[in-house]
Amino acid sequence: MVYIVKTLLLIIVFGFLFLIFLFPEIREYKLLYIFSMWQCIYECLFPIWFFQGIEKMKYIAIFSFIGRVVFILLIFIWVTTPQDYLLVPLINGIGAIITSLIAIYILIYKFKIKFRWQSLATIFYHTKDSTKLLLTSITGIVKDRTNTIVIGSVLGMGEVAYYDFEKNETLKENSINSNQLIEDYLVGRVTFYVSGPLWRKRFLNNRKELF
Repeated sequence: MVYIVKTLLLIIVFGFLFLIFLFPEIREYKLLYIFSMWQCIYECLFPIWFFQGIEKMKYIAIFSFIGRVVFILLIFIWVTTPQDYLLVPLINGIGAIITSLIAIYILIYKFKIKFRWQSLATIFYHTKDSTKLLLTSITGIVKDRTNTIVIGSVLGMGEVAYYDFEKNETLKENSINSNQLIEDYLVGRVTFYVSGPLWRKRFLNNRKELF
């Protein structure tokens, strides 16, 4: 069921992607935006919610490491000139898809997960039940990205690059992004304890409602 909802959301995101091409400033870099959509496909395929729910966080760390190693190796092999900048999101996408497929393989063969189509009533129920968490995540993203969008629309992409650089330098001063760590920890804990009976009895044994 999670994959069904994520796929529907991915289709909506692709729709918005083509709408933003109406802006001339963005249309100039349309290939970069299209190639960067690999990251959205990764978010759709990679079952981070599953590993958080069963508290097997080591898989997330392992897959993240594999993806970064593949990314770095291919960057050194293929990206040799500034004109190769379009290869960067493509290479990132290759690493993301590889790790996602490995994760799905583990779901099927190690955890014996079987994917089934769910009824519209089941999809609607779980989607509605997760609306508050979705709105909270969207609010955080809008808060973080509004400055970038405004600067890009008013001043230009060069100023956006300077802004991102300064923001990243500020984040580097704090070696640990505590907000993200706290969010990941709480999501895993809340999923495990609040939905414990569902995960243990239905998810891990029957695996029908969520898959």
